Amino acid sequence: FSKKTKILGTVFLLSLFATLLNPNGIIGATYPLFFQQNYGYTIEENQNIFFLWELFQKQTILYFAISSFLLLSSFLILFKKTRLVDLLLSAFFIFLATSAIRNFPLFVFGTFFVFVYNYSFILSKLSSNIKKLFYVLLPIVLIFLIFNVSAKKGFGFGVESGATKGTDFFLKNNLQNPLFNNFDIGSYLDYRFYPKINVFIDSRPESYPADFIKNTYIPMQYDEKIFSRFDNSYNFNSIFFSYLDQTPWANTFLYKIVRNPKWKIVYIDDYSIILVKDNEQNKRLITTYGMDINNLKFSNLNDNFLSFVKASIFLNKTGLKDQEIEMYEKILTVNPNYCPALYNLSLYYSNVNSDLSRAYSMKLQNFCK
Repeated sequence: FSKKTKILGTVFLLSLFATLLNPNGIIGATYPLFFQQNYGYTIEENQNIFFLWELFQKQTILYFAISSFLLLSSFLILFKKTRLVDLLLSAFFIFLATSAIRNFPLFVFGTFFVFVYNYSFILSKLSSNIKKLFYVLLPIVLIFLIFNVSAKKGFGFGVESGATKGTDFFLKNNLQNPLFNNFDIGSYLDYRFYPKINVFIDSRPESYPADFIKNTYIPMQYDEKIFSRFDNSYNFNSIFFSYLDQTPWANTFLYKIVRNPKWKIVYIDDYSIILVKDNEQNKRLITTYGMDINNLKFSNLNDNFLSFVKASIFLNKTGLKDQEIEMYEKILTVNPNYCPALYNLSLYYSNVNSDLSRAYSMKLQNFCK
């Protein structure tokens, strides 16, 4: 064997050994190969790009397709100089990312140096004028990407508050077990509440029997009677729910639970809602923080565009039309040309035969073609 082969072989064996250095040994090392065998919950990141593209055309899928095309094109251009290992690595990571979008980051890390290596050769062969054009276009593309991201999440340092404020409220007021929560927020609640509070489910579907998810967790959100039956068994004291959950069972549950007289809303922000059972144990909390669904008091909105948008999603899901319309109007004070708000306001005022319908319709036609 050559010296290079020996070095690579040693690195490979050491890497295999390193994978065994985990609490579960060989089971932990092989876990990524078998974790979906007991999957009772379909999550987006495990789906292939073709399935997801049919549902919604996410820009990340488009960027992946463009990157893959450019990468494969570089191998065709450098056909005689292509290194077999680079081609195989690229094909492997393209396959991984195509089969499940959770592998997009692996595609980036696995092909970045190959991409740079190939295009360094290609750029070296281009004329000076084409190189100048490339150097002009590159910052334009980067600026476009920055604005594209900042339009959705904002630009700068920091983290989204998410469920932080809600969990702070929960802990500050010493809410007690048993807790019912939804899948999306479970793992964060594990992080904040363990070992004091046990979650009903967290975001690891492989760790729960598929039967539990399919025959307990989902049905109890669809059907009030089933929820009541399990409530009698578990005796839930509180509900912590991320209302941005897009599943049909979550939407059904939200609509019904906010109208259930046995439960009282004590907290809602731009991410989650907390309800407590109307009993003697929670009487003080309900007296202090309880709110009627027709007069909700959102926390942590702070005249923030994204917060208003998320609050409008909750109001839409729960059928609170008057408050939903008010929230759309707040959104337009921050972003006057936000198309979903213009559309919904135009539709609403048209249905109630208001003159405002014409104004919103004209603006919708002008800005949302």
